[in-house]
Amino acid sequence: MADESINVKIKKDTNQFSYVLTSKRLIILLIVIVAAIVGAGVIGSIIGRQASHPTPTVASTVATTSASQHYHDILNQLHQHHQSMADSMSVDRIRDNIKFLSKKVHHSSSAQDAKLAEYIRNQWINAGFDDVQYRRYRVLLSFPDTANPTVVGMKDQNGTFQYRASLKEEILHPDENDTDILPPYNAYGPSGKPKMGQRFGCIGMIIYNDPAESAPEGYDKSYPNGWYLPYSGVQRGSVATLMGDPETPGRPSIDSTFRNSNISGIVPGIPVQPLSAKDAIYLLQSLDGLDAPAGWQGKLPIKYKIGGSFLPNMSDWVVHLDVNNQLVHKNIYNVIGTIKGQLEPDRYVIVGNHRDAWTFGAVDPSSATSLMLEVSRIMGIRLKQGWRPRRTIKFCSWDAEEFGLIGSTEWVEENAKELEQRAVTYINLDLAVIGNFSFGAQASPILTKALYAAAKRVKDPNDLSKSVFDIWSARAPSPFNGKPFIFLLPSGSDYKSFIQYTGISSVMLAYVFDAARSPLSNYPAYHTLYDTFDYIERTLDPNFVFHITVGRMLMLFTLQFADYPLLPIDTADYAESINIYFSLFSKNSEKLLQSQGISLDYVKSAIANLTAACKRFDSNISSNINVNDILKLRRINDQLMYMERAFLIPEGLPGRPYDRHVFMAPSQRDQYRSIPFPGIADAIFIGMTENKWEEAKKQVANAAYLIQSAANTLAVI
Repeated sequence: MADESINVKIKKDTNQFSYVLTSKRLIILLIVIVAAIVGAGVIGSIIGRQASHPTPTVASTVATTSASQHYHDILNQLHQHHQSMADSMSVDRIRDNIKFLSKKVHHSSSAQDAKLAEYIRNQWINAGFDDVQYRRYRVLLSFPDTANPTVVGMKDQNGTFQYRASLKEEILHPDENDTDILPPYNAYGPSGKPKMGQRFGCIGMIIYNDPAESAPEGYDKSYPNGWYLPYSGVQRGSVATLMGDPETPGRPSIDSTFRNSNISGIVPGIPVQPLSAKDAIYLLQSLDGLDAPAGWQGKLPIKYKIGGSFLPNMSDWVVHLDVNNQLVHKNIYNVIGTIKGQLEPDRYVIVGNHRDAWTFGAVDPSSATSLMLEVSRIMGIRLKQGWRPRRTIKFCSWDAEEFGLIGSTEWVEENAKELEQRAVTYINLDLAVIGNFSFGAQASPILTKALYAAAKRVKDPNDLSKSVFDIWSARAPSPFNGKPFIFLLPSGSDYKSFIQYTGISSVMLAYVFDAARSPLSNYPAYHTLYDTFDYIERTLDPNFVFHITVGRMLMLFTLQFADYPLLPIDTADYAESINIYFSLFSKNSEKLLQSQGISLDYVKSAIANLTAACKRFDSNISSNINVNDILKLRRINDQLMYMERAFLIPEGLPGRPYDRHVFMAPSQRDQYRSIPFPGIADAIFIGMTENKWEEAKKQVANAAYLIQSAANTLAVI
């Protein structure tokens, strides 16, 4: 509306911004009402209060020649201010943060985990945040029974142990000597990750890291001589099948919540234990039977066999697998720090990273926590200088992520209704630097524009004459359009509840290794004793230049959503992504579905309607940018914010009600890999394995309905 305006005032000497909302209509209305009641003497006081929005003392109004020019002037000034914040970040502080955070073992509910929560809380209080608070949840965790240790070995025909696994990792650096270290185990075992194994008849499972995937160039290049996993390294992890507290699915673990003590469907019933390759080799070389297929051949110096029996001289031997873990209720604590927005305090830009670690957690998660602390430190300095973001920024330190994303899940469940109405985006960190090849991102397609924009403004340490965008484009181009490739979101970190449960557009940022040329599934020291500060400094990022690069990406990306009057989104990016993935999906699956009498025509029609709606919507925005019309601006931003919500299936995907996104969700068989159109993909698997195709009909209908719903949210009003 023409009589509503936003003035952006710039403090020239410090490049600080303040938003001033003025409303002629409101002032005139107040004048009329107040004059009628108490006379003109009070009018000046009311007008004065209306005009006294807190701003820097030295300011000048941006001169504009048109609404569009005014908007671009605002963006240019914001760019300069945001860049100065990113450039102010300190690599030395990031290094020192990681060293401090990873000095001691700090698994969830430990004393050190609590100390780090208090430290982060104090950092945000000292930064001048408007609100910093703990949020406690009482949750079910799983730990090894120290009084009754797990035993893995082989017994002969007389019941005598001929081999027992050590279940220990060799100490290779003084940093690793900590008496609080948990022995290698899988949380909620016997259970969890073996769900597929149990489904196909397994009665127990032993997991190990073969050097083909963890040390493909040989153990002589493993840590401390290189970055690969040492021979005795063991990867810990959780094997629960549902994210969050197993006893309170879909509800927060607060004191009043009903707890379901029957968790059999969440924690499957076969024992599981991780081993090092050093321990596993004895079991593997004892197997007889057919040679393992090529895809199952590893790099240990043995003949890999399918099994089914042991070698002839061991034919009466048995594997002894005695897993002893305890389920215990523990308090966990999230730390939530809030910078209140000046103009739109009811719109939240949320930044999160978990705090707990299986061991020392230098990479996972302290590399990311250090960046979150440094970004929040710079924002705190600017707050004290008079800056305040347009929208509210919330920084979140999650607890118990390693046990199944518990801290973030419980918080989202507790605040779901508020977040559905107010959250603009969720920005996740976890493993900030796991390589030095290229920047990488997993994201909702709607965030593509903002990711590319930030990447074009940060220099890449591989070549300081080029931007992150340049190196990203060259080293990880999309096979579809040549632009930097952005992965769809799977389920491996704290973004899951935001994108899957509440439909909040989410992103995860990191600097990564060359996955296309490497058999590694993650950095080799992942979840092992060797995830230490020395590991980072010696092998990953000695000068911490890749860390500060991701930190600057975090700063600029966050500020785009916190400060820009118009959210930096092109809806056409979403339509393009859906079109690309549907083309691949239909190529692989359409004939199979047609053979069962299932047509994809309605899905095709919905995608065409969405593509057209996105084109109209984006075109309308680009030709009608007017920051003075605050009601229209708010309406457009709300449409952009709520588009993602339209893709949620209310009842969830087949057999997993917590995964609700119709376009992207983790594979049912691999939580770390996202698949497009997951409901249809799951239903095809059911159809092929059980010869039941009704679910496929339902999921195809869901896809058509919800994609059309997303198109409807973009109607130009």
